[in-house]
Amino acid sequence: MRRERSRLPFPYAERARAVEQARNAVNSAFQAMKAAGAARNDPTAVEALAWRAAARQFHVCIERAYPPLFWDCVGAVRRGERSGLDEVIGFLEADPWFFRSGYVKADILVSLKRVALERGHERRLRAVLLAVVDGRDRREFRSYCHLAPRLATPEFRRELAGRAASPDRAVARRGAWMLAALGRAEP
Repeated sequence: MRRERSRLPFPYAERARAVEQARNAVNSAFQAMKAAGAARNDPTAVEALAWRAAARQFHVCIERAYPPLFWDCVGAVRRGERSGLDEVIGFLEADPWFFRSGYVKADILVSLKRVALERGHERRLRAVLLAVVDGRDRREFRSYCHLAPRLATPEFRRELAGRAASPDRAVARRGAWMLAALGRAEP
């Protein structure tokens, strides 16, 4: 019997921190360039060179923030294929927060509505949705709510109802919104 190699989890949190540090470096370099009165395209201005170098590093960090073949998996899910599901659900489970990651999550969530999910995928996604309700406010929350009816079960409704009654007002608000998104959808 062939033994599979264990795959190390992708370091989403570490990579997200690197993106945010690089973004801050771009902003700092831009402010320094502006304070020096240097033009962005001036090839002799040290501040402009530093800003361009910071921008290049930022783009490298953004590229590295996603696992290898991530975009292939996203493309497969967009086409309604299951082949990329584990990778994109893993991304949602990790919930990395960095520049434009919310837009990526929203796009994935829209695509997930068109994929035939297995029970294991549905279970994982319900856990993601509950974690989102328990977490922070985010721009892509509506996209999570749009996926919720697809995953509705009586237990999921009970979990959301419990969160809607939470003493934490933010959790209660998000729980009520997601519960409302379920509408009359039957499990």
